[in-house]
Amino acid sequence: MQVKLQKLPGSKVKLTITIEKEEMQGYERHAYRHLVNQVKIAGFRPGKAPLNILKKEVGEAKFENEVLEVAVPQSYYKAVTDEIIQAISQPQVKVVKFVPGELLEYEAEVAVLPEVKLPNYKNIKVKIGEVKVKKEEIDQILNNLRKERAILRDVEREAKKNDRVEIDFDGFIGSNPLEGGSSKNHPLVIGEGNFIPGFEEELIGLKKGDTKEFDIKFPENYHVADIAGKGVHFVVKMHLVQEVDLPELNDKFIAQIGPFKKVADLKKDIEENLEQAKKEEERRKTEQELLEKIVEKSEIEVPKDMVDQETQAMIQDLESAIISRGGNFDDYLKSIGKKKENLDKELRADAEKRVKTGLVLSQVSKEEGILVTDAEIEAEINKRIAGMPNAEGFREKYFTSENKKDIELQLFTRKTIDRLLDYATK
Repeated sequence: MQVKLQKLPGSKVKLTITIEKEEMQGYERHAYRHLVNQVKIAGFRPGKAPLNILKKEVGEAKFENEVLEVAVPQSYYKAVTDEIIQAISQPQVKVVKFVPGELLEYEAEVAVLPEVKLPNYKNIKVKIGEVKVKKEEIDQILNNLRKERAILRDVEREAKKNDRVEIDFDGFIGSNPLEGGSSKNHPLVIGEGNFIPGFEEELIGLKKGDTKEFDIKFPENYHVADIAGKGVHFVVKMHLVQEVDLPELNDKFIAQIGPFKKVADLKKDIEENLEQAKKEEERRKTEQELLEKIVEKSEIEVPKDMVDQETQAMIQDLESAIISRGGNFDDYLKSIGKKKENLDKELRADAEKRVKTGLVLSQVSKEEGILVTDAEIEAEINKRIAGMPNAEGFREKYFTSENKKDIELQLFTRKTIDRLLDYATK
């Protein structure tokens, strides 16, 4: 077998593969053994009919096609292996010349893992910013804890800010009901800002049993394209008004919600947790900044096939997330005013960015000699299952080849990014 290799634009290669008589006869024997056991021929036991009788029975064209179906994939695989080609797509095959029993020449065009030329990444610098916890952030969490333990009292007065109310509402655009714009006995706290701007303020002054109609203009950047910037007419009926009595923030209250004796102890714990979360977020942002700088300075010709695959994976992840929350993907697309093909186009830029980042990290790890050991994988699994009621059951789940490979990839990525960040912040 002879193989000629030609590099093509777009990180593709073309293999011209020539198979001569001796090898072709081997593939013919393979095709014969496969067909002769499938075809019943009068006068012969299964698998015993001679080649000339078999060809006559099935036809020359079918036999020759069987030879090609054997010869092409087997010779292609051998050529790719011998030439150490990292193919990332199925080959596009074109038969150039085929003389049964004598010669086969074909071309196979395939996308390959692209060459990545890295910049001097050790000299690319970033800085992890300082973080600070504001008093208002601590107070917000304390206030949320008080709200969770609030006492609700039904009142007959007019609703005011900070009251909890339950309402029916129906939205209309013109005379048409707004899709998804109706609800019964819907709870909300006036002033928390969980509804369209201006909606909650319209409820102030209403008593139990009151009905009110009003118009609200939706924001121009509203996530549902069909109603962004449009005026919607609402009909609201008040069913319940409740006064929210928040518990006093003192040591007695604190003792009810955790292992704390004083308000100061809880505040310190909240501050430490917030600080840790902010540090982790700042580190993630810095990592992203660093990767973007390295990717931008790298030379990569990303194959279209890789971007196609990543785009479809992103769409599939989005669809799975919608379904896992009890939604319908088609309904979701309709709600944002998009079609699947539009989504494909919009996600391609991010998909290409992801592919480039992955290729860069892979190349860095090769140059740095980064490896993930079985001991590191096991330690990560132990960390994840620690404290679980059925730890051994989860261990079996994590030790399946697919999950173990995912964990290995995550650790591999983490170690590579840590190495880069170490260089960048020295």
